[in-house]
Amino acid sequence: MENRSCPYSNIIVSPQKLLLETQEGSQFVPPSKFITLEKETHDNSPSWEMRLLPGGDWVSLYPKSGKLSTSKKQVRVSVKSIGMPAGTYKATIEVVSSSGVEVKPSPYVEVVLEVYPVAPPEPEPQPEPQPEPEPPPSTWLQQLWELIKRFLEKIWNQGG
Repeated sequence: MENRSCPYSNIIVSPQKLLLETQEGSQFVPPSKFITLEKETHDNSPSWEMRLLPGGDWVSLYPKSGKLSTSKKQVRVSVKSIGMPAGTYKATIEVVSSSGVEVKPSPYVEVVLEVYPVAPPEPEPQPEPQPEPEPPPSTWLQQLWELIKRFLEKIWNQGG
């Protein structure tokens, strides 16, 4: 029996999942991540293409296609996260080969973007309520005046 091998080398894709993180309202996008395409053997140059499945319009890929002429090729994966509300976003990239070679271990790469909510601002410390100041203690003159007023009122009420 004749041994017939595929005329092209299979393509190995890694990793199978990418996680990117940012904070809601951030004006900075998370650093790019990379998908590595690698030839299983060094024979030939299989062609490849990255397809973003529906729902992943926030993901950018560069390059999106090419020939795997060297043993490895890196594809930059970046996200457009500015203005995205807090939450978990998922997208799927499909790696296909028009050369008819197999893409291993899976032709799909999951991209997960975690947008964390902004922490509420720390409340400003409030001054502790101060007790109302007590009226100043009466002086002997004020006490004497109060005593005289009561005495005069008593006389007035009796004599009137």
